[in-house]
Amino acid sequence: MFFKLAMLVSRPFLAGEVESLRARIGSIIATIDAEDSSYSFYLAQKLLVSGEDRRASSHAGVDVVAIFRALFVRISSGRRQGGSTLEQQVVRVLTGAYEITLRRKFREALLALHVSRLIPKHRFPQVYLMIGYFGTGLVGYKCVEQHLRRQGLVDHVELCAAIVARLKYPEPRVMSERRWQQLNLRSMHLVRLYHEHSKSGVYDFLELPPIRLGEPISSWTGTSSETYGVQGCVENVGQS
Repeated sequence: MFFKLAMLVSRPFLAGEVESLRARIGSIIATIDAEDSSYSFYLAQKLLVSGEDRRASSHAGVDVVAIFRALFVRISSGRRQGGSTLEQQVVRVLTGAYEITLRRKFREALLALHVSRLIPKHRFPQVYLMIGYFGTGLVGYKCVEQHLRRQGLVDHVELCAAIVARLKYPEPRVMSERRWQQLNLRSMHLVRLYHEHSKSGVYDFLELPPIRLGEPISSWTGTSSETYGVQGCVENVGQS
């Protein structure tokens, strides 16, 4: 109720900024749609939702439950815990507003609420992956994916977990032992969440990439014994 009232009051004051954000997000979406979507990119969206915004399908741009949880942790233990949704994180990156103030957080929440009414929900994980900071010289999903593949990561789940882990722990130019440990622990945690959430409907709002006929199933599941048939069904190669 509070946020609905705040949206009504703030609409005329934020209209210009909201329209600018809508246009910039629309441009990023157009770039995404112009490229062939891979299964890895889709899987990375799942791991991103698990790690950053597991209630993404049920909130309107701001997660009140996460906000109160973060406040409780801060008051009870003094630790800072994130409560931002993917919509808020997209707004933060595009506006470049990172100062740690209540005013900035409130403005960010209002912008996220307004923008979430203009952009389909499933687009925010895609957009955030495309603009996110993953480390020194690693901005955007394509860049960090190529970087990690050159290091030998080919398994889809492990690759995507390593990618998403770098949003919380960006990779420095010179990797320290402590940062390796942080990234490995975060990756393992994301993989556990992925297997847990795959059975609970957390990812139902995400949009599957189009099936490319004749594409090896290895690009979707990590196996190589199957391929997509002409009618889009799965056919086992070598079987009668």
